[in-house]
Amino acid sequence: VLATKKFDLWSVPEVLVIHLKRFQYTRHWREKISTVVDFPLRGLDMSQFIIDESVLPEDCTYDLFAVSNHSGGLGGGHYTAYVLHEESGRWYDCNDAWVSEASESSVVSSSAYLLFYRRRSLAKKDDVAQSSDDDDQAGSNDDDDTDPMNSADEA
Repeated sequence: VLATKKFDLWSVPEVLVIHLKRFQYTRHWREKISTVVDFPLRGLDMSQFIIDESVLPEDCTYDLFAVSNHSGGLGGGHYTAYVLHEESGRWYDCNDAWVSEASESSVVSSSAYLLFYRRRSLAKKDDVAQSSDDDDQAGSNDDDDTDPMNSADEA
């Protein structure tokens, strides 16, 4: 039987998690699938899968921020993760008791198991909100030149 699988989304989630099928089971055989899936680190466009026509195309773009990896086989294995540091833009390899900087090219591998994407328009809104919060905090410090510890002395 030749079949295809299709999925659609009604709306766009803030965080999109994609589970890559890494284990294959047949009636007589079980094995791990170790094919490299070439997934984008930036600019995953999900607009073709969104059914709701009121969703803007710019709200359908995602950027990768983490990958859960599985190494080993069906009888046992080990999980690690690649995580993007938001402020520095650097990738890190997290493996039990240690963390080390990773190259961007190492993030896409045959061990990738779960992909974590963040909606780009959400990241922009967060940047604007953070910038506004920083401005508010800086402004509140500039407006208050009095030292409450010395206010009794000035009276």
